[in-house]
Amino acid sequence: MTQDIRLAFRRLLRHPGFTIVALLTLALGTGANTAIFSLVNGILLRPLPYREPEQLVRVLPKNLYQKGVFLALREKPKSLQIAAFTTNSGFNLTGSGEPERIDGSFVSADLFSVLGTNALHGRVFQTGEDEAGRDQVVVLSHALWQQRFSADPGIIGRTIVLDGENKQVVGVMGPDFHFPSNETRLWLPVHFDRRNWPDLWTLTPLRMIGRLRPGSNPTQASAELRHLLPQVKAMIPWPLPDDWGENGAVVSLQELLVGDYKSRLWILMSAVGLVLLIACVNIANLQLARATVRQKEFAVYAALGASRWRIMRPLLLESLLLSIAGGVLGLVFAMNGLSLLLAALPADTPRLMDVVFDWRILRFTAGLVIFTGLVLGIVPALRAASSDVQPRLKEGGQTSTTHTGFKSLPSILVMTELTLAVVLVISAVLLIESFWRLSQVDPGFRTDHLLTFRVNPLESRCAEPARCLNFYDDLLAGVRALPGVEDAAAINDLPLGGTSTLIPLSIEGYQTDKNTPPPEAQMYSITPTYPAAMKIRLRKGRAFTDADRSAGAGAGVVLVSESLAKRFWPGEEALGKHIKPVFPKEWWTVVGVVEDMKNLGLAKGAGLQFYVPYGMFGTPAAMNVVVSTQVDPTTLMSSVRKVVADVDPNVPVSNVKTSEQVVAASVATPRLTMWLLVTFALLALVLGAIGVYGVITYSVSQRRHEIGLRMALGAQQDDILRMIIWQSLVLTLVGIAVGSVAAFGITRVLRNLLYQVSPVDPVAFVVVTVLLAGVTLVASYFPARRATRIDPLLALRSDT
Repeated sequence: MTQDIRLAFRRLLRHPGFTIVALLTLALGTGANTAIFSLVNGILLRPLPYREPEQLVRVLPKNLYQKGVFLALREKPKSLQIAAFTTNSGFNLTGSGEPERIDGSFVSADLFSVLGTNALHGRVFQTGEDEAGRDQVVVLSHALWQQRFSADPGIIGRTIVLDGENKQVVGVMGPDFHFPSNETRLWLPVHFDRRNWPDLWTLTPLRMIGRLRPGSNPTQASAELRHLLPQVKAMIPWPLPDDWGENGAVVSLQELLVGDYKSRLWILMSAVGLVLLIACVNIANLQLARATVRQKEFAVYAALGASRWRIMRPLLLESLLLSIAGGVLGLVFAMNGLSLLLAALPADTPRLMDVVFDWRILRFTAGLVIFTGLVLGIVPALRAASSDVQPRLKEGGQTSTTHTGFKSLPSILVMTELTLAVVLVISAVLLIESFWRLSQVDPGFRTDHLLTFRVNPLESRCAEPARCLNFYDDLLAGVRALPGVEDAAAINDLPLGGTSTLIPLSIEGYQTDKNTPPPEAQMYSITPTYPAAMKIRLRKGRAFTDADRSAGAGAGVVLVSESLAKRFWPGEEALGKHIKPVFPKEWWTVVGVVEDMKNLGLAKGAGLQFYVPYGMFGTPAAMNVVVSTQVDPTTLMSSVRKVVADVDPNVPVSNVKTSEQVVAASVATPRLTMWLLVTFALLALVLGAIGVYGVITYSVSQRRHEIGLRMALGAQQDDILRMIIWQSLVLTLVGIAVGSVAAFGITRVLRNLLYQVSPVDPVAFVVVTVLLAGVTLVASYFPARRATRIDPLLALRSDT
């Protein structure tokens, strides 16, 4: 064995061209697979970093989000221990250093015990610390503790200022705790005040998770939940649809956390696996050609009594050496590639912090190395040990032309390679077409020369509406005075931010029965110049004025989107119609109709939207400021921070972005998916071309006698050229045909990733057919040209 290893090593060094190409090909294939598997492992496969994570579940549906519903359910289930949390909220951290906006989550006191997690320093919340009067405590994340408080161990027991209120730090979590998202920096108790009836039953973004008790399973817990919900429904102080709560269920927390990323990651894993398989087939073909040249050598071994295994072993060892070296180099590529992937993925990607190199990654790579080594070596090894001794000795190691045509093993391998490449390239073309269509979507507002940022004055300031109005008046006036600024305005939810405030509406003349919930629409609170600053087209009527925000009872005005106007007043004039949220008594008059905006995402429908003047229906503290400019918006970033500090030094500025960055962030995930698949497809295309080139070159070398004979009998150079290219074209067309049939079925899994593109779009199939045919014809042209230069006399003499 040692002798064979040394021999295999020397043979690889003796052919540096082949070794380098094979090594780099394997390193790229192994590295890409390892990097993508690292994402799959961290996001999908790795257990959640909590105690007995398989017992953790999420309580559905999401509309069970009143505090009263949670309190009613908390003690009732026998199969489930329930805790509650909110999605991230923003908090102003002041009192030490520059004011900062921090993302945090409100949680019930038992959340940490349900997750089975303890604090690294201090403690987590105790029972009852989510009740009114005991909830002035906070737990910090490890990242916030390090970045803001310099990892001071004395932070426990100290007081910090959040949104103007003193909170006592009772604990610091470990570096691996990121719940409910990667961006959560602190946790506060949910404020449960059983005496405050409106607070208990007001809609709150409260979510519930649970831990199955010993002996329970999700089916039992779901059945118990559906049994309990009618009892809870009777406690809710307003009418609900008859089917409320009927779809109550518990599902795996891990499955729910990964969301849409599951299918996306498995698609990428499959694609990069195909790339590696194509690389293996390619190198196996080259190995087969090298083994064929050595047939006389193997025949001598067999004549001297060597067994088939003894003949196969050096070839297998040579392949394993290549594979191991490629795997080691691939790990280096994977580590660098994974760093680039993590930087490119959106910050809100679930479980992004759990993506690390661990023993499972190394085990996966080791298995990949063994697999590729066997795939590379098994075919040429079996071929070398399969033929009879005598014919090979008589032929002198030459191969007859009957083994170099359309049905030869190298040709079959290349057709397999092309088939796999077709599937990948068609998938990539579909995603390119989809992303191009997505990028052409009109968001309904300007996407150039626009700067956006978010400001968060204290809620206590906006408890007095006049103070909040004065703050934004002064802020917008200061920003407008900056050189190069055209206009400035504010809105509560920024377009393409993925969030909106949904309000149930009453529409004048539109009736619903008790089982039909009132229609909901996205409500946006804006300052008067917002449509002009964003260049939102006004279809009818007028925009807001400064006088509208101080309109008295019954004099409120709104702007509605075209979709809302068409939905409720089809064929009628929307101006002068009336709408209102379901609770107030006063109706609002429609004074204008504006174009729909893609507020929730370019790939999503606009939905129903309406706008109210800031100050007319409340004064939300946190607002997004939009600044239209005549200059590069990035040059104004420091200036707008100074303006905010001049108005109020305790107000943090966050999410400073240009409109281009906002749009780019909204399509970051589909763009990254597209580029990864395009990269894999290009690798497959290049490997396919190399495979065709190698097979045609090998075929020409084995058919020198035949080609010389044809030329001696009068064949012209063009005849030889057509013959060789025709062989290549047959291989390509068969590969394209089989690959297209396979892609017709396989690309349907891309349906959820595509925007306005069919997974069997004929344009993609035609483009790939032409592209692959052109690439392979170019790859086969050069060996075909060399075949036309064969000297018939030398060819016939050398094979006599």
